[in-house]
Amino acid sequence: MTTILTTTPSTLTRGDLRCVHHIALNVRDMQASRHFYSTILGLHELTGDEIPATLIDLVAAGKVSNFVTPDGTILDLFWTPDLTPP
Repeated sequence: MTTILTTTPSTLTRGDLRCVHHIALNVRDMQASRHFYSTILGLHELTGDEIPATLIDLVAAGKVSNFVTPDGTILDLFWTPDLTPP
């Protein structure tokens, strides 16, 4: 059983963070990004039943790719060319 502890930023002190579940990045070139993360860095790209049900259509459309790092962190790549930086 996994317990998820939710805290507000004001209660999280330096050193309390133990892990990051996932990271989402917007990319300009999905093919180049997939090549970098899979071939260059060697990350496992999620396929088939590994893809979260909520993202299957976006993955099929080429707008999302999902990878997992050796420590289990999920890396989501989103291709949204019209998205402006924060």
